[in-house]
Amino acid sequence: MDHLSELKALIVRHCAGGRTVSANPRLVLLNAPRTTRPGPALYQPTFFLAVQGRKRLVVGDRVIEYDSAKSLMVSIDLPVTAAICEASPEKPYLAVGLSLDRAAIAAMLLEMPGQDDGRLASIAVAPVTAEILDPMLRLTRLLDRPEDIPVLAPLAEREILYRLL
Repeated sequence: MDHLSELKALIVRHCAGGRTVSANPRLVLLNAPRTTRPGPALYQPTFFLAVQGRKRLVVGDRVIEYDSAKSLMVSIDLPVTAAICEASPEKPYLAVGLSLDRAAIAAMLLEMPGQDDGRLASIAVAPVTAEILDPMLRLTRLLDRPEDIPVLAPLAEREILYRLL
């Protein structure tokens, strides 16, 4: 089973519908069977990976879309207009989000070579790569073994932050 297929199965298994805060309180699962109208939202620092369907955000005059090929990272509290623009009962919008710890971001920026200006985009999309899918899958798999979350989740989260930066 490939990474996206396994992530889809994990999201469906652990989120019957809507938005679910999982056994890992920093991991949010979304399962939406229909498109939504654009509406206001306040996005907090989070990394989003849509594994099926598509979402559109408007930030000021900028339109941002992400899907299974493009991930989204929000590094500050940011007001947006958001809409799920591709979803159906047969193929719901499925996504996983990881709340980002600002202190961990700052600490990692100090550790990383070549990150001397300390600037980070407030919102960005990036291609989904195996390097980011692998730790997100490992992190999401921990939902099947919640007793492992306290020890193993911080390791996967650190790797995700490193890949994002």
